[in-house]
Amino acid sequence: MYTSNTRKTINSNESRIEEIISVVNYMMEEDDWTVSVPENGNNRLADLAKIINRMITGARTKIHGLENNITSLSSINIRMSLINSAVAGIREADDKMRRGGDINTLYMDIIKNFMEVTGVDYGAISILDKEGRVKDFITQGLSDKEKNNIGEMPAGKGLLGAFYHEGKATRVDDISSDPRSCGFPSGHPIMKSLLGLPLKVNGVTKGVIYLANNAKGRSFSEDDEIIMNMLASDVIDILERNELLEALRDSNHALMKDIVARKEAQQNLAKTSARLQHLIDNSSTIICSSVPSGDFRVTFVSENLTRVFGYEPREMLEDHNFLFNHIHPDDITHIFSSLSRILVDGQQMHEYRFRHKNGNYLWVHDTLRLIRDQKNNPLEIVSSMVDIDERKKMEEVLRSEKEQQQSLIKQLQEAQSQLLQSEKMASIGQLAAGVAHEINNPVGYVSSNLGSLNNYVGDLFRVIDAYAKVEALLPGNAKEVQDVQTIKNETDLEFLKVDIAELIKESLGGVKRVKDIVQDLKDFSHVDEAEWQSIDLHKGLDSTLNIAHNEIKYKAKVIKEYGDLPLVECLASQLNQVFMNLLVNAAHAIEDRGTIILRTGKQDDWVWVEVYDTGKGIPPENIKRIFEPFFTTKPVGKGTGLGLSLSYGIVNKHGGRIEVQSEAGKGTSFKVWIPVRHVNIHDELGNTAP
Repeated sequence: MYTSNTRKTINSNESRIEEIISVVNYMMEEDDWTVSVPENGNNRLADLAKIINRMITGARTKIHGLENNITSLSSINIRMSLINSAVAGIREADDKMRRGGDINTLYMDIIKNFMEVTGVDYGAISILDKEGRVKDFITQGLSDKEKNNIGEMPAGKGLLGAFYHEGKATRVDDISSDPRSCGFPSGHPIMKSLLGLPLKVNGVTKGVIYLANNAKGRSFSEDDEIIMNMLASDVIDILERNELLEALRDSNHALMKDIVARKEAQQNLAKTSARLQHLIDNSSTIICSSVPSGDFRVTFVSENLTRVFGYEPREMLEDHNFLFNHIHPDDITHIFSSLSRILVDGQQMHEYRFRHKNGNYLWVHDTLRLIRDQKNNPLEIVSSMVDIDERKKMEEVLRSEKEQQQSLIKQLQEAQSQLLQSEKMASIGQLAAGVAHEINNPVGYVSSNLGSLNNYVGDLFRVIDAYAKVEALLPGNAKEVQDVQTIKNETDLEFLKVDIAELIKESLGGVKRVKDIVQDLKDFSHVDEAEWQSIDLHKGLDSTLNIAHNEIKYKAKVIKEYGDLPLVECLASQLNQVFMNLLVNAAHAIEDRGTIILRTGKQDDWVWVEVYDTGKGIPPENIKRIFEPFFTTKPVGKGTGLGLSLSYGIVNKHGGRIEVQSEAGKGTSFKVWIPVRHVNIHDELGNTAP
């Protein structure tokens, strides 16, 4: 057996080849074996020994290299084992989470495995939301006390923010000297080195893993960065899957909510549909639809058709002419002629009569509305028919009551107007009586004094005549006679005798005229005759003419054609008002100069008074309205429209009537008929004018 530090000499040639080989094999196992070659010997053996020594040296070098490689491989195998273990741990934690575990537990297991592979003191993972804000921040390597003492983390700032914004793995050998660092939060243990790796899903950073060593720990190497990248791929897959699962959960949640909402909507729709159907079936409104053209054939009708009109819905649906055959003939032309306009108007409303199954026609209110599709093409016409027969009957009753009310209001207005006019006439009568009383006294003084003055003047003239006789007896050349003659010439005594007599006569005539006017005023108003009395109508006509003289004298000549009239039982002041209104209207109807004829007469138990004028006449369209209160064709300020209305009421109160005949451009005649004896028209309806 060969030992260390022993040199072997090979003395034979070929016989020792095998021995050399065995020696070589042995030398391969020993570090210091060499083959020595003798100085004197076979050259071939010497060369062979040199070759063998070189081979041994090369082999020994390779063996040492292999040993280093084996050592490195062993270290790598250990690291790979740790990596595989970490990957297995991460995947196991992921499996637990997928089977119902907590996401934070998963993140803590990920940090633990990263820390075990790299052998660091501290690790953390931050998970970001869609806006890049920190959603979760999980740490490992700190005690509970340290965690409780740590202040708020500076999210988005310092090295943590730099890792996020730079988007790549970053090693920091000395945290305190790195310009990007903003220090540690209050209570956080001091760390020396830091390794950060962004976790990107589809190019978007969804989180950052941080590994750190304390102040006495080592710095991170490129191998640590490689290991981080190797493990990060699984974490990124987990984050991507979790993001997809979260999106799927959100989608499923939204879908479930939508499904629940749809189910609730369907249930509500079913309830609403049932409720609407119930309401329609039990309401008085009939809903039906029809095609929007042609014969407007009905395609749907609500079930309450039977209850409202007695027909089964199928009767309307099967008969294409159902509507045409059941609408009242007087209404159908208007409805169908305007129905085509709905394509333009979009909506129509009609009221017409619809035949009930019992044969009676009922009034309905029908609202038609055109429905269009999304392309604005006419789709159908929806009709809402409501039975308004009772309403129509009520409207008819109300219309009749309204007419009665309007008639009563008209009568009240006429009565009020007549009352006002009567009060007015009474006031005028009282005023006339007062004026007559006040005027009669001074007029009496003037009349009496004028009579006395007339007598005194006569006496004076007789005295003057006597003086004239005496003057003739005096000498003509006497100065006094000449003075008297001068005065006579200057005063024109003969003229004074004639003119003074005429002046006094005219003054007495004027005073008599004033007395007559006052008496006519009193007679016209008949203040003392408010009860029914037998009156001479001619006297009333004359007094009325006298009062209206100023209105008439510039317009017309008055011709009287009086007949023989008996005394008439009447209210004189009111009839005088009628005559006044007719005479004033006649004067107003004459534009330039004309004639007013005043006729009277008697027939049977009636008397009549006619006022005829040659004025412009009354247009035919106004004849029927002349007795309406407040109707007038006169300009504003010249007529109230009450004159003829009040006259008609007064004559009607007397049981008489007024006849009117008029021809445009030729004139008008008003003929008033009054019974001679006052008759209560409610007691003796049979007593009518001829």
